[in-house]
Amino acid sequence: SSSLSACAPLRSKMLHWLRGGAFFVEALSPVDDALDVQNLLGATSSSSSMPFENGDVRCIVAPRASPRRLVGALVASAIAACGTLTLTVGASRRPPPGDTQHGAGNFLMGLSHVPTGALESSCGMAQKGSKCYDQVVWAMTTGIHRNPSWYSGLSVRSVFEDFQRHLSDTTPDADCQEPCRIEDCWTADSGSECSDNVRWVLEHGIYEHPGWYPGIDGATPREKVQDNIHAKNPKICPKLACNIQPFKPVTLFCWAVVMPTGYELPLLRAQLDKKAGMFQCDDFALVSQQDLGLVGARTLVISNVYVSGVSMSGTSPNAPVFIEAMHKIKEEGRYREQDWIVKVDPDTVLLPDRLRSQLIPENQPQNPYPPPYQPAPSAGTWVPNCDKMVNWGARWGGLWPMMFGSVEIFSRQAFDNYFANEWTCKASFPDWQRMGEDRFFGLCFRKLKSRELFMKQGDGNCGSNWCGDPHVSAFHPYKDISGWMGCWNRAMR
Repeated sequence: SSSLSACAPLRSKMLHWLRGGAFFVEALSPVDDALDVQNLLGATSSSSSMPFENGDVRCIVAPRASPRRLVGALVASAIAACGTLTLTVGASRRPPPGDTQHGAGNFLMGLSHVPTGALESSCGMAQKGSKCYDQVVWAMTTGIHRNPSWYSGLSVRSVFEDFQRHLSDTTPDADCQEPCRIEDCWTADSGSECSDNVRWVLEHGIYEHPGWYPGIDGATPREKVQDNIHAKNPKICPKLACNIQPFKPVTLFCWAVVMPTGYELPLLRAQLDKKAGMFQCDDFALVSQQDLGLVGARTLVISNVYVSGVSMSGTSPNAPVFIEAMHKIKEEGRYREQDWIVKVDPDTVLLPDRLRSQLIPENQPQNPYPPPYQPAPSAGTWVPNCDKMVNWGARWGGLWPMMFGSVEIFSRQAFDNYFANEWTCKASFPDWQRMGEDRFFGLCFRKLKSRELFMKQGDGNCGSNWCGDPHVSAFHPYKDISGWMGCWNRAMR
């Protein structure tokens, strides 16, 4: 139309972009009950540079992405062509013909004038405290585990940026803009040589060789560490990292030592059938003296899991069994892909989603029983979970607070540090072969000055094991299947 005048490039660019793939446009005639996008390219204006007429373009825009993607193209084209623009988005009454996927997710676009410069960038990473940030964190920590079908093309290994892009494409209510794309970048995949080197720098290198990494500390984003390695040795990290991810979910490697006879194996089989308890961790393994034959749960075989006698504290002297089991887990190596190592008794009702949330750094509670020393920076973190000593007026000291063995939680860094110093611990506690494993590892982690993060658990041997307690992530003991499942169902309400 000759009336398009100076803004003809806008209409041309917009339609060309729409047809390019991110959206589709269906031309409609103003008949029947077709939707008419009113004033799509401008209403009346005092500016002679914006002579669009009402109804000049009639179309339905059905998003395969968020409307925010459209904003970017419209803003860039409009400023170039006309100098001023704004965009209004609202829901349509019906989907385009043949579109069964989006339904009410269609949008009407309307344009009017605003001063140039009032429009901000249409891409970027969500900021902490924003609605989008909270929605992405929920999707990464809870949604993907409970409803993976909601997140097509994503997995628990996908990064914040991937989830934000997915929400910007599919969930307008999340209020997420699309992350900006960085050309020719790559954020190291978990398990890659680059990722392993980044992790080593943050967990060991900056403490053992601080002069090698100026400007890098434990709070430095992984992406910046990758860039540092790329600059020094592009063979290890062949590309610069993409956007700095504002949030990384906590991941769990869970394992249990299992007796092949008795109640433990049937109880774990029931949990596996329901994908409940430890089988909702990011990865898991069972340890026994023979293959347990559970499809979907690998058995790591050690010499023996049966123990006789009584430990020096009146429990099972099973430290040698669990030390052998940990050596097998180290040898197998899958734990290295996760952040935290969680040993679970078969009769413990573990809530992995809740535990992941509690272990997110900003969610971790302040330790009410701080030790009288500064933790060693590279010694990792372990989680005492029982504070019975307060019943007799005691605080930190000796064995207390303890890590009761129903659930034992320690960071990957603490796990690795234990193996680097195992003989120090055995030499320091010569009766270790007569100890329960929880006593031995608690003493060892304190000997190595690992950071302590007290988190009370619902262990009936320490206090209440009421499964309705929303503040704990494990309940014990529940040795029969009906009792275990009843506790699980109550805790998951």
